[in-house]
Amino acid sequence: MKNILICSIIRNQENNLNFWYNQIFALTKILKENNYNVSLSIFENDSQDKTKEILNNFDFSFLNLKKLEFKNFGTLQYTSIISYDRLKNLAFYRQQCLEEIDLKEFDKIAYIEPDIIYDPNWCSELVLANHLKSINIEPDIYSAWSLRSMKHPKESMYLYDTCATRYSEFDLSWDISKENEIINKSLIRTYLSPIDSNCVHKVWSTFNCFCVYSSKPFIENKIKWNFINTRLNTNQGNYSNGWLDADTAVLCEDFHKNGYHNIYLNKNCIVRHIN
Repeated sequence: MKNILICSIIRNQENNLNFWYNQIFALTKILKENNYNVSLSIFENDSQDKTKEILNNFDFSFLNLKKLEFKNFGTLQYTSIISYDRLKNLAFYRQQCLEEIDLKEFDKIAYIEPDIIYDPNWCSELVLANHLKSINIEPDIYSAWSLRSMKHPKESMYLYDTCATRYSEFDLSWDISKENEIINKSLIRTYLSPIDSNCVHKVWSTFNCFCVYSSKPFIENKIKWNFINTRLNTNQGNYSNGWLDADTAVLCEDFHKNGYHNIYLNKNCIVRHIN
């Protein structure tokens, strides 16, 4: 049996938690059928709605609940902007999912956002990596492909995670010209069938709201969530030790620094933001 720790950071998500819970339930069933033990770590903070109450009332007996932590810091809830406090907070919240947990128990660690819709049958590939293994690749990081909400039809087929998804080490964000290249090479399906080999793409960094990591860098290299990119030219930012960056991109940078370069996204594993 293999072991995976699924992590979610949650704030003011009362309208989305049923989707999140039902998808985790279905995903867990699939992973168990494929010889995975599934554990869950939840870090919630500063919710002003019924998020805490709903989480407390969920039945998590179908998996191993490692952590259900509630904190009130009085921090602002930001939109998707580049802000020192926002990026610092996100890195801290994601790291809290791992604190006081023996990561040596796990082969993989997944982060799944609470406000997305996805097909657990498709996205189980991100954990099982059967497709990549069939072409002799063991992924260090393997993510979904995130799309914007259907509530914005004109933008609904555009990539959502333009910040952390980077085609090459020279990119500071998503290069839209590469999106057409990837789309032209990919066969996106909305039903289960044999996966086309063109759906998988090696990238420099990714997150895309559903991302699975090898646990080895966290354990052996002591990698932690951070928000300062020390590789990029410091002249581009106002921090003496690096560039203020998305924590999800910085984590990929730290994987690279420690020799973990197998970073992939799968265009057939589509997740879509609810709002």
